[in-house]
Amino acid sequence: MILIADSGSTKTDWVLISPRTKKEYRTTGINPYFMSKSEIVQILTRTFDTKQRKQIHSVFFYGAGCASPVRKEVVVNAILESFPEATVEIDTDLKGTARALFGKNPGIACILGTGSNCGFYDGKDITFKYASLGYVLGDEGSGSSMGKQMIRDYLYEDLPTDLRGPFSQFMDNASRDRIMEQVYKSPFPNRFLASVVPFIKKNEMHPFVENLVFENFNAFFTKHVMKYPDIHVKSIGFCGTVSVLFSTLLHKVAYSNRLTISNIIASPMEGLIEYHKNNVE
Repeated sequence: MILIADSGSTKTDWVLISPRTKKEYRTTGINPYFMSKSEIVQILTRTFDTKQRKQIHSVFFYGAGCASPVRKEVVVNAILESFPEATVEIDTDLKGTARALFGKNPGIACILGTGSNCGFYDGKDITFKYASLGYVLGDEGSGSSMGKQMIRDYLYEDLPTDLRGPFSQFMDNASRDRIMEQVYKSPFPNRFLASVVPFIKKNEMHPFVENLVFENFNAFFTKHVMKYPDIHVKSIGFCGTVSVLFSTLLHKVAYSNRLTISNIIASPMEGLIEYHKNNVE
């Protein structure tokens, strides 16, 4: 059996494949920037029983936070401890997205979910990308970036009057201190910031919200996509919940930059299953 994982900061989708069956699982997001080896092992041993873990011979894990060799090693060691009979391939969520979007063809792979990322895929590897700076310094166009801007405008009392009341209700009338606690002292502040996305989606036709989403997407194009050489002749694909939820605006921003998006998918999993299906014995 082989096990494929697509892991972001919020959730991890798993598919366990044998010659006759395919089982799907979902766990919390696994990101080695926020989790230790023991915490990851606990998730794995709680999700897969002893028999399954001994029968799995190959694990393909694509995850946020796995670009750094040091962080990648945390995930490798956790998986090797949990699946003692398996060979393990750990790679970035960006490479998983690229394989799902383009297979063995080249293109610009983009992720817009809780965080954001972008890189050039040559059909085999991500051969070039600009820095991904995380939710504090970067993550343009992501759910955490949009949420951060919405919360900031709320606390600065810059939200339009007709949005302020509904947003306060959405946040359960949270005080400034409670919000600051979530942002600066909770273990997953990026998830908290991105949790505002449902409110943004519900109010996307409001001019203020529409402009917020447009400007976030435009920043992603400016800081990342538009910097690639010959970008106007390259295939561009997007993956992630945010790119799907706001696909109309995403296409609009691409068009304003004289670009066309070839594909938008919510999850790379189906594409990864197709990519790895020849590994099933």
